[in-house]
Amino acid sequence: MPPGTGLWLNNCLGELELNRDGLDAGPPGRRLPSNMAPGCARSDSAVLAMGSPGADRITTALHQFLVNFLQRGLDLEDAVAHPRLHLIIEDDTAKIAVEPGLGLPDTDIPVIRYDEISMYFGGVVAALFDSTAGYRSAADPRREGGIYVGPSSK
Repeated sequence: MPPGTGLWLNNCLGELELNRDGLDAGPPGRRLPSNMAPGCARSDSAVLAMGSPGADRITTALHQFLVNFLQRGLDLEDAVAHPRLHLIIEDDTAKIAVEPGLGLPDTDIPVIRYDEISMYFGGVVAALFDSTAGYRSAADPRREGGIYVGPSSK
């Protein structure tokens, strides 16, 4: 944890989804693979902090959140809650897992359709400070937890 930041950069415990040979497969002294992902972005008038636990699904969860928020213009809460997909590759075979409400084009790749949103797809949390609109935050409905909305300053 860098002094004064309060952020864990990596827990270094390793994740079996990322290291299929197990935690003892690498030589002594090599850093274990992990996929923790706290992140920040800023513009002239706003600062965004986001993150997700979720092993090999962190990348797809955060990518889809960022596309929905930054490129598609969804508000913070809708971008976090938006249906997701995840590409699964096992033994050189690809499958797509998808939540309801997300249309897919025709594909030869097998599709696993979930009946409802699922914690399987990761859990994004995000906080935004905008100099005009103030603070906003969003917690993923796929996971337990929520956000704290403090007393109004008015």
